[in-house]
Amino acid sequence: MLSTPIDIKPGKSNKWVAITADKNSKFIAEHKDPNTLVKMVEKKGVDHTQFATMFVPAKGTTYIL
Repeated sequence: MLSTPIDIKPGKSNKWVAITADKNSKFIAEHKDPNTLVKMVEKKGVDHTQFATMFVPAKGTTYIL
C-alpha cells in the first residue's frame, strides 16, 4: 500500500481513482463507475496487481480500499 496519502482536491469528488501502487503514485484514470474504471485501466495496459483503487468522497479525504 501507499506510504503517503495522495492529495485530492475537493471538487474531484465521488469518483474511483486508479493509481500505481508504487512510491511514485502515478495517476492512471478516474471514473464515477468502478467497473468502467477497471475497463479504462485495462485499455491502458496496466496490470491489475500494479494499481490501487481509491474512493474519493466529497470532502477530499482519500481512503485506500
